[in-house]
Formats: sequence, C-alpha cells, structure tokens
Amino acid sequence: MQRVHRKADRSGVFCHDRGFFSAHEWASAGRRRTVSSILIVDDNERNRYLLRAMLAGHGYDVMEASNGSEALASARKRPPDLIVSDILMPQMDGFTLCREWQKDANLRRIPFVFYTATYTDRRDEELALKLGAARFFVKPVDDAVFLSTIREVAASSAAGELRPAAPADQEPAIYKMYNAALIRKLEEKMEALAESEGRFRRLAENAPDMIYRYEIFPERRVSYVSPAATALTGYQPAEFYENPEIGEKLVHPDESPEAKASLWGHNSRQNPVTMRWLSKDGRCIWIEQRHVPVTDRAGRPVAFEGIIRDITNRVTAEREKEQLQSRLYQAQKMESIGHLAASIAHDFNNMINVILGYSELALEKMPAGDPLRTHLNEVVQAAHRSAEITRQLLVFARRQPGSPVVLKLNESIAATLGILKKLIRENVELVWRPRAIRDEVSLDPAQLDQILTNLCANARDAISGAGRVCIETENVSVREEDRQDYPCPPGDYVMLSVKDNGCGMDEATRDRIFEPFFTTKPEGRGTGLGLATVYGIVSQHQGYIDVRTRPGKGAEFRIFLPCHVAERPDSSTTPAAPPPHGRGETVLVVEDEKPFLQLVRKMLENLGYTAVTTTSPEEALRLAREKPGSFAVVLADVVMPEMSGPELASRLKEIDPDAKIAFMSGYSSDFAKNGACIPAGAAYLEKPFSQKQLGALIAGILGRKS
Repeated sequence: MQRVHRKADRSGVFCHDRGFFSAHEWASAGRRRTVSSILIVDDNERNRYLLRAMLAGHGYDVMEASNGSEALASARKRPPDLIVSDILMPQMDGFTLCREWQKDANLRRIPFVFYTATYTDRRDEELALKLGAARFFVKPVDDAVFLSTIREVAASSAAGELRPAAPADQEPAIYKMYNAALIRKLEEKMEALAESEGRFRRLAENAPDMIYRYEIFPERRVSYVSPAATALTGYQPAEFYENPEIGEKLVHPDESPEAKASLWGHNSRQNPVTMRWLSKDGRCIWIEQRHVPVTDRAGRPVAFEGIIRDITNRVTAEREKEQLQSRLYQAQKMESIGHLAASIAHDFNNMINVILGYSELALEKMPAGDPLRTHLNEVVQAAHRSAEITRQLLVFARRQPGSPVVLKLNESIAATLGILKKLIRENVELVWRPRAIRDEVSLDPAQLDQILTNLCANARDAISGAGRVCIETENVSVREEDRQDYPCPPGDYVMLSVKDNGCGMDEATRDRIFEPFFTTKPEGRGTGLGLATVYGIVSQHQGYIDVRTRPGKGAEFRIFLPCHVAERPDSSTTPAAPPPHGRGETVLVVEDEKPFLQLVRKMLENLGYTAVTTTSPEEALRLAREKPGSFAVVLADVVMPEMSGPELASRLKEIDPDAKIAFMSGYSSDFAKNGACIPAGAAYLEKPFSQKQLGALIAGILGRKS
C-alpha cells in the first residue's frame, strides 16, 4: 500500500500521489483508533457463518449483511471499524458498494476489504484498488493469513495510511473497467454454463437409460427425451415432442390405474415406479421410473424430470429365480416324502413276506381238495396286491428301478391305444398325435404303460360328461434362455403330453398331486399312488414333469424324457432252473423283525438247511467267534437298528475271511448297493421273496446246480 506524503501546500491541503485530503479530513484520518467491529457482506449464509465464527472467536464484534444495499444502510446507522465484502451479490454488488462507500464522508475512512471467489482476474483486483479497497482477497485464504492482514489493515488505518478512491476525473475510466469486469464475468458464466450444459447433454445423450423432462405448467408436454428412448420404446425423441399422448400409448393396457396415473411422475405416491410398457413394435418391456418434481420460485410444481430404465432382464431373472426356488422346494418336499414312503414300504415288505411265506407253507402241506385252500389263495392274492402297492411306493421313492430299454416312443404308445380306449369311457374321445421325429428314449416298457394308464385314468375321471383326451409327442430343444418355460435343463427331449378338457385343478391341488396317497377322488375310488408312481418313474429315467391347469380349463401333463441314440440292447433271457435242496448245511440268519426271522427259518428248513437265527448282530458275531467256519452262509438284513448288514459283514470277515455272506432288504438291489453300500458283487435278495427264490440264492452261493 502506498503511504500518504505528509506535506501541505500553501492552501493547507495535504497532497497524496493519488488524491487530496483537506486538513480536517487528514486530522480525522490520523487519529489513532483500533478495529473492534467488522461488517461482513456476503449473500451466502454459509460464508458469513464461517467468517463470523473465525472473527468472533478472536474477539471482534461482527455485524452481517446479505447484499450491498443492506450493508450500506446498516453502516450508516452504526458504522463499523472495518468492512469485508464479497463482490457478486444481488441488488448491489461489491464494486458498487465500494464506490458508494467512498462517496460517503462518514464511511470513506473505514477500511474496505474485498473477499471473493468469483472475481479472480488481475484486472478485477486493479478495479477494486482504484475504487479505494484496502485489500483484495481471493477465496480461500488461510485463517492465520486473513487475521494477520486484518490486523495490518487496522494498523494502517490507525496510522492514517488509507487508500483513497480515484479522483472524479477518473470516474469514466472506472466505469469502463467496471463494465468490462461485468462483461468478462458474464462471458465466463456463459462459457461455464455452455460447458456445463454440454457436459450434461453428452451424459444424457450417451446414457443407456431414458432421461426426460415433462412439463405440467403452463401445458402438459414432453420437453426433453434422451436418444435412449428410441432403443427402449421404438419412438424417436421428435415423436414425443410432437405427440404428448405417446406416453399413454406406451403403458401396457393390463397395468393398474395407479401405474397409468404415475406416468412421468405426476399423481405418483411411489418413487421409483415399476410398470410394463408396450414398445412401438409390440414388445412388452418392464421399466423402472425414478423422478423428481421441479418447482418455480413460488414453490409450485411446473415439471417432472426423471430417468426410465429397462429392467426386463432383471424382472425375468427374478421370476426365473422364484420358479427355481419353487421347483427346489417341491423337489425337496418330494424327496422327504420319498424317504418316508421308502421307510414305510420297507417295513411293510417284511410283513407281506411273512404273510406270503406262511401262506405258501400252509398251501404246500394242505390237501388239494381242502376248502381252506380257497381262503389261503385269497390271502396270497391280497398279499401280492399289497406287494404291488409297496412296489409303487418304492418306484415313487426312486428305490425300485425298472428295466429300461431303448424304445421308440411313438410305436410303444400306438401299441397301447387299444387298451387305453377301453380304459376311458365311450363318450370320451382319445386323440393320438405322434409329432416327435426323434422318438427313441430309454424307458422300461412296463413303466411306460403305467404312466399312460395313470394319466389317462386321471384325465377320464376329470371329465364329467363327453370330452376329449389327447396324447401327443413332440421333440423339444431347451436352450438356456428358454429355461423359464420348461421344468428341465437345456438339452434335447422327447415330450409326452396327456391333455384333457376336464374340470382342471386349482393351485393348491396342483401343488400336492404328486404326493403319495393324496387324491381328490371319492373314498374307495383311488389309492392316491397313481401320479406319485408317474413322478417316480419319470425321475428315475432322468426325466421331468410339469402340469398346466386351471379350474374349468382342463389339465395337461407334460413329461420330458432325454432323447436316446444308443443301440437297442439284447433283452433275451434264459429261464432259471428250479433250485436244488440243501444237504443240512447251516445258515446263520440275522434279521431284527422276529416274525420274518421265523419265516425264513421255516423256509430254510423246508429247503433242507439247518437255520440258526438271531435278531442281534452282536449275537451273530459272538456265534461266529465261538464256532468259526461252522456257517456255510450268513444271510443278513441290510438295515438293522444295532448295526447295518454291511458293517456286520465287514466284522465277520475279520473273524472268518472265507465267510460267505448274502444280504436281504425291503429296498431294491440298486438302492441297497448304492445307498446302503453293500459290497460289490454280493448276493442280494429283495423282499418280499418266495421260498424258491431263497433256495436259488443259497444254492448259488454254495455253487450247487443239482
């Protein structure tokens, strides 16, 4: 800062290299005074707060004003010791305030400091100093530097070293500088605005989402739509501008009134909003709309701005996930029911075997003309029917494998049509549509008959009067993107469909139809095992099944079996010769069910063997230790509470490595070998079995043919 030359001319006026003070003004300016109050002028409340906190914290009395006019009025009522002013403010900016400040005889002696973040050009500082400012700060400034400068300005003011404003003859030049600063700042603002607009336009026009602005005042119209709208909807942005009703055309006709009313953002209680649109070419699109209201200065809503995103893939993925979770739950439920069914069938087989065995033993000793033979034969037939029920349960539980062969599905179905036509009523039409070209599948022919019989019988019972049952085959190639439409993974399948136009089913019934013993038929008209058996057969053959049905609209069962291209195996078999009788060899039988154990003992004795029986595996081990090598064969149940059959066999082998061990169980041999882990190649007898089957097993182990 330039110092005042303390030298008076003859008229008593002190001269300064940039102006003149009268003697009175000079004397007033030279009085020693300190700064205790500071006026802050800034239209930004946060800036005022920060300055106030800093200055008040160092003992200054702080006053505030939000623009030049307010500051000028406040200072004239209560002059501060120093003023700190921003430049860019409404009503009166900092440059104008400083000029008016210097014109006021009571204020011009008060130091004026500029503190700005907007006017930062060197020429702005030059103008500020010409207007009489003591300092010119560009934000931000370190607090210590700012406070130090304030004290320096206060000391200079107290020493009479004030910077006077430019003389009156320089007023036009100052106004020219002021106008130039305003124009320069306006140009900077326009450039910044153009750059900002360009930046946001580039973002909007390259964004994958549709960005829009929808005016609601003074008229309803779309004023901006980003180019992404074309890819999303098929409409060009110009079409939105020319036809404000395109938005209403986009909303899917099946959408709720609430969704339709929330288009663009108005009348919406939710944000974001999810709804379906129909594109120009008829595609169904799921969209998510996020929006914000735009208000005028009075707070009235004038427009909505928002983003619309295509979430079709997300919705599809979520639905696929729900379907997969539902299928997983169904599979887990059916697996649990399968375990229960297998357990029941296992125990039931033991009882059936006892009934059959003792009945056969009684028939052998009963005279041919005895009237009780008829009753016993009925018992045997009932036991066989019960055994068939347990077999179906094991099929459902996938523990009773069939004998699959490679067969042509169309030919096999055609061969059963005669039987199926007799199965359904005369007033129910049976339609056969063999559309599969590649129709070879691996399937047990008898189990195919079961599938067709059960499905056609159910279809018949669902039709109250005249109707139609349609059996159809078709080749289906499932791709990854098609999985939501099919119950099976990607691959090539032969689809077998049985469809009726009967009463259909509700959702609650459909979810339970594959459960064992579940039936909607009147009491006495079904076991509830038909569809459970179908489910088990299809699952055993790596197939899949689903049901399409609605109440009153019939039902369609679709079975998907993997295509098979292998050669047909030779299925010829040689009938087995009747087994020879024993020669008194001792057989150790280990079985936890006492009635069944007694039956096996009687069968063995009838076959000429000596039977030693026990219900305890530990007892069997004790007998083996006491009489090593005395048992020709050990016959053990697979599943026992104390110790499993395979574990018993392992421990018996430790006692006698040459021991011959056979197993028996109510489960199928496939499950016993894979699930119960019996040794590979071990002899196995599936319950229920006859005396002849038992004799064949023992004779085979002993290597006896006659």
